[in-house]
Amino acid sequence: MRAIQRMSLVSVLCCTACFRIGPSTQDLSLVTSPNGARVDVQTTTQRVSGELLAVRDSGIVISLGGRVALVPYPSVRRVMVAELGQYSVGAGTPSPENRAKLNLVSRYPQGIGAELERRLLARTGQTSLEVVR
Repeated sequence: MRAIQRMSLVSVLCCTACFRIGPSTQDLSLVTSPNGARVDVQTTTQRVSGELLAVRDSGIVISLGGRVALVPYPSVRRVMVAELGQYSVGAGTPSPENRAKLNLVSRYPQGIGAELERRLLARTGQTSLEVVR
């Protein structure tokens, strides 16, 4: 290959490398705020919306206005994550992979320990997590 052709090829490759294709993390409000993703949860009896606080083995912990609630997986029919567009978790207990994905967009991806849970409940005037079925 001649030098001119190589230079032309390198120039074209350098120009195309400058363009971003697809969504950026800066497009997610989660990146610029300490809050978790907004979730819409359909259970067997109701539909609730709130902030995703944590993902547990037994269910998801969400903030519903002024209270903290646990939605057990057996009650879940569908979880839609607002910030992730078409991402949704179906009925029942999600696979470990789906739980891990959901956990990444929660406010407390490290989980809610006993002390943190006590403080969250004290702030809302609760003595235990409200269970949403």
